[in-house]
Amino acid sequence: MHMPLFAFQTLASGWLVLLCASSSAGLAWLLYRKDNRFAERPWKWILPSLRFTGLFFLLLLLLSPFLVFNSQKEEKPALLVYYDKSKSLPDSIGRNLYPALEKQLSSLEDRYEIRSFAFGENVVSLADSGLKSSSTDFGSLVDHVNDFQGSRRVSAVLVISDGILNKGINPLAKKLVKSPSLFTVGVGDTTPYEDLKLGPVQINESVFIGSEFGIETSLKWSGNSSVNWLATLYEGDNAIQRREGVLRAGSSFAKVEFKVKATSPGIKNYKVVVAPVSQERNIANNQAVGLTEVVDNRKSIALVQHAAHPDIAALVRVVEGNARYRLMLAEPGFLPEPAAADIFIVHGIPTADAREQAWIKRIAGSGKSIWYIASVQTQWSALASLAGGQVPNGSGKTEDVLPQVASDFSEIAFEPEVLKRISSWPPLKVAFGKWETNAGQQVLLKQRIGSVITQYPLFYLRETGKQRSAWLTGEGLWRWKMKELATHGDNLAFESLVYNTLQYLGATGNNVPFVLTSLKREYLQDDGVMLNATRYDAAGNADNSILCELTIEDNKQFRRSVRMSGFGGGYRAEIGSLPPGNYKATATLKGGEKLTAGTSFFVNSISPEANQTQADFGLLRRWAGQNNGAFAAANQISGIIKQLGSAEQSKKILYTETKLTDLIHAKWFFLIILICFSGEWFLRKYLGGY
Repeated sequence: MHMPLFAFQTLASGWLVLLCASSSAGLAWLLYRKDNRFAERPWKWILPSLRFTGLFFLLLLLLSPFLVFNSQKEEKPALLVYYDKSKSLPDSIGRNLYPALEKQLSSLEDRYEIRSFAFGENVVSLADSGLKSSSTDFGSLVDHVNDFQGSRRVSAVLVISDGILNKGINPLAKKLVKSPSLFTVGVGDTTPYEDLKLGPVQINESVFIGSEFGIETSLKWSGNSSVNWLATLYEGDNAIQRREGVLRAGSSFAKVEFKVKATSPGIKNYKVVVAPVSQERNIANNQAVGLTEVVDNRKSIALVQHAAHPDIAALVRVVEGNARYRLMLAEPGFLPEPAAADIFIVHGIPTADAREQAWIKRIAGSGKSIWYIASVQTQWSALASLAGGQVPNGSGKTEDVLPQVASDFSEIAFEPEVLKRISSWPPLKVAFGKWETNAGQQVLLKQRIGSVITQYPLFYLRETGKQRSAWLTGEGLWRWKMKELATHGDNLAFESLVYNTLQYLGATGNNVPFVLTSLKREYLQDDGVMLNATRYDAAGNADNSILCELTIEDNKQFRRSVRMSGFGGGYRAEIGSLPPGNYKATATLKGGEKLTAGTSFFVNSISPEANQTQADFGLLRRWAGQNNGAFAAANQISGIIKQLGSAEQSKKILYTETKLTDLIHAKWFFLIILICFSGEWFLRKYLGGY
């Protein structure tokens, strides 16, 4: 069935076309039926016909008529060609082999629309592929093919590469939409050679200052004899540790591990270098770099005591062993200022001493988090005016109180084993009297006197505005630590109670008005460095109305200052590529508000392409086989070109193009109407009519 070349249609019913025709015919007949001046042939037919045609076309415009034009066209299928332009390939490939392959592919131009691209980390046009890429990502190539097929039909894809993949997802795991045939051509050297190669460095993204962390990598040997290896760990330019061992002949592996202590804050780059062995061709993969950030966001804790007490020693041993905290132990009688710490642990304070009572009010008024631990000397009446403080209504005596875990406590999620151990702990000495329980308290431990469980709080948390506090109403927690150690051989529950309490006290709001971040912490030498900064106003909204200047420095003599431009609600600076090294960036607001923010990043000189230079044709062969294509070496590309030139592969696309034309917009239609009425008028005048 053939589609008509054009068709006439209207938006109204087709019966109205007959009405227009009959109306036009009737009007023409009424005009000329009794006029004998035009009765001679051919005028008696020509003049009514002109009148009828002009009237019919004019009335037809009332029906919104349009013409549908259909045309059949042929289109050559697209052949997408991708050339590997990564650093793992020798310069001679791009200089000699690629032009020769392009010349051979030119024989397919009558069958395909050939589009050529270069790829490495990303896909670019051949004209923009002057610099070699530091990595190869076949996943970006698959995405490019799929995006291209949104506008054109791709019949075949030809990839010319060494098959070395060092970034992104394996192409075997990504599907080509619409299933074009994929052909691959292997280039590069597949000759095996002896090689001692380091794998990626495994390291935590961030560590706390003062903590010990591990650095791990793998070592692979491919060779015909056993070798002794020596690996050295560098922090910056300083060698800090060494490891050595033996690898057997063949293909063998060894794990290389180091233990390092974080001593100073900032971005730290650690480089593992293995000494090259004889006859090793590629020594670029004998080193690997790992990056971590040493974070110094430790909370400072001031432990303030009225007098020496075993409770103090128990707390010190636990807090000092945690890298998240920096402990300051105040001697009895010394009362530090509020700015001295983020969290205050006060033991036995305040007593009847007026100086201690004034000091505790000043600390509480500063908004700092406080952990109150009572002793027999504590004056609860002096704490009554503070948020969370109370006065037990008793005789001033003390009693032994056991801890009872509150079943409705939900502020902190303790492990069941921890709560079970707490329930077996010995008693504390607590002020005798009636203790209050109110909605503002988050009670973890209630007082149990003998077998009687009371509603009196023994340990509770409280939050008032942005200030948090913890309250332990008795002394003797050192017994808890000793009992647990004697029973279980560790202090799991005691440490959990202390750490979670400190974490609760330290988790208060702290809005940062100005921050600077790097797009990545580690860049390759060819990457463009990008930094973003954001300033927040008092309402927490991003604001970039103030001029912002960025300064970048390395650990040598490099220094560059640029102005950050507005981007969204913040600032952005695109620096371009930088030499290898550690960099510190500082952003400064130049308006009336003097704010600064900083960050660090590292530029790595080691290219992923240097880790492997032996071509991997196996990946290319499997990829082509998975997508109805074929693989060939560079000297066998004629077979690929023959398959691409087959009638089935290069079948042209036959499609129909439809075009709609409204007659009211067609000049030729109005010209017909004008010719009809003008011609009739001219002939009537010529024949003596009016």
